[in-house]
Formats: sequence, C-alpha cells, structure tokens
Amino acid sequence: MKRLTIILITAALLFTSCASSGRWADDPYRSYSQKKYICALGYGDDMKSAELDAKNELIQLFALEMTSTSTRSVYDAQRDGASSYGELFTTDVTANSRAEELYGVQIREREQDSKTGECRALAVLDRDDAAMHYRQLIESEKEQVGKLRSEVQSGIGLFSNIAKAGQYRELVERYNLHVATYNYLADRKVDLASLAEAERLESDSRSSIIVSIRVEGDVDGSIKAAIARTFTEIGFRVSDSGANAEAVINVSWRDSENEQFRFANYVADVSVREISTDRTILVYTAREREGHMTKEGAVSRATRAIARNFDTKLKEALK
Repeated sequence: MKRLTIILITAALLFTSCASSGRWADDPYRSYSQKKYICALGYGDDMKSAELDAKNELIQLFALEMTSTSTRSVYDAQRDGASSYGELFTTDVTANSRAEELYGVQIREREQDSKTGECRALAVLDRDDAAMHYRQLIESEKEQVGKLRSEVQSGIGLFSNIAKAGQYRELVERYNLHVATYNYLADRKVDLASLAEAERLESDSRSSIIVSIRVEGDVDGSIKAAIARTFTEIGFRVSDSGANAEAVINVSWRDSENEQFRFANYVADVSVREISTDRTILVYTAREREGHMTKEGAVSRATRAIARNFDTKLKEALK
C-alpha cells in the first residue's frame, strides 16, 4: 500500500509538471498576467537558440520604425516575332526596433520536447519594472534635449556645431525611442521630441558654413573643383561672397622618371580655417608621388590623390 501511494504521488507530480509546462508553451498568459507582463515564445534546435528566438520575438513588439523599399524591374522580351514590355514591382518591408537596448527582458521558462528534441523558451518582460526604468530615462534625457538644442541653435555658423548637431539628432532619436517604449508599457501619451526640427538644425548647421577656396599650383583647376565637391557633398556652401571659412591649398610639383614611368612628385600644404574665430579646423602636409607612362597621366593621378586625401581628412576632422 505504501509503495502504491508513492507511485501515485510520483505520477501526480509528473502530470502536474507536464501540465504546467504545456500551459505556458501553449499560451504564456495562462501563467503570466497580460496586465503585468509581456511574453513571447521562442523555438530552436538547442536551448540557446530558443532563448534568443524568444527574446527576438518579444523585441519585435517594440518595432518603432517601418522601412518600405520598392524595387522596379523592367522587362522587354521578344518571342516568335512578338515583343512584350512590362514592369514588375516588389516591396521589402523591414522593422527596426533597436531593441538590443530593451530593458528587463528575462527568460522565465525552458523545456525540451522529449520526442522531437525541439527546445522552447519563454521571454518575459515585467511592465511596471520596465516602465519605471524608461520613465527615469526620459526625465533625465528631456533635460539633456533642451540644453543641447539651445547650444546647437546658438552655434549655427561654426564648424564645431556640426558634430554637436549630429549628437543632438541622435539624442532626440534615442529619447523618442524611450518615450515610445514607456508609452507602450505604461499606456501613457508622453509627447515625442521633434525629430524634424533636429534634422533641420543639423542641415542648417552645415549649410551655414560658407567656404572660400584658394588653390596654388592647380595645373588644370581639377584640385579646386574636387575640393569644392567635398565641401558641397558634406552640406557646406562654396562661395567667395560672405564666406565665414576658407580653405587654402598650396601644391608644389617636381618631375622625375625611370625607363618606364613618368612621376609627378608633389607637396601639398592644406589648411581650413574658421574666419570668425580664426580657429584652424584642419592642417596637414602631404608628400607623395604618382606614376604614369605620360607626364599628364601622372599629374592627373596626383590631383585625384590630393582630392581623395583631403576628403578623408576633412571628414575625420568634423567627427
């Protein structure tokens, strides 16, 4: 009788364990209140993969950006003397959540199917704990947003404002992500910061820089044209009228050759200066040479190298 009792108790415990496992695997909200928790199931060939899948599934609930890309394909075919023409459109939609930052995700349940070997995991997020975390974040970040916004507005026209305006846009994006997450968790409607204004301030910070360019030793004007293109691609304006910055490039040349090649040896002294503050933004000297079968070809290669080097160094200086 005692042995029978033990067998019955053991069987009951196994049944309870299986039933409990089945409940969360079939519907997590049977075990975790939907008012208090957010749950997601994950599956995999091993437990690590199942846990990662569960976290990713939960994270997708917080996707804040939908990017839609449409591709147009044109076909023109001829068959048996007849021609056909048409267009095909395909659309790819991507959700971006940056949810690697999502706070408080935990793996609460794990199990492996004894028959198939498939692993299952349950990721759970406590709404109240996560909401409190994001509320504290946005309270701190809101003050930072206001302070940095004022600094960017007052720095329009300065090179140093370029990086700061980029930092402000990134801060606004991060703040809005946290606000949206908090609103979702706490069912609130805290206002977002204006990303459009942040992007406009970043654009204004660049377009407010007007650069005059002076190049000595420019054989055919291609160096000045390439330097100007670098500035305009960044978003600056190039003009001698109303300039608040200047770029000066002095290039000296020396020819050399061997049995096969002609070489253009050059020394390029480069400086970029902010006129209003007399602050030097970039200064360097490049000593190189480029070879070609002709003198003209060597010079052409050298001028392109000077322009590429300037493009790289200016962008590094503005980070």
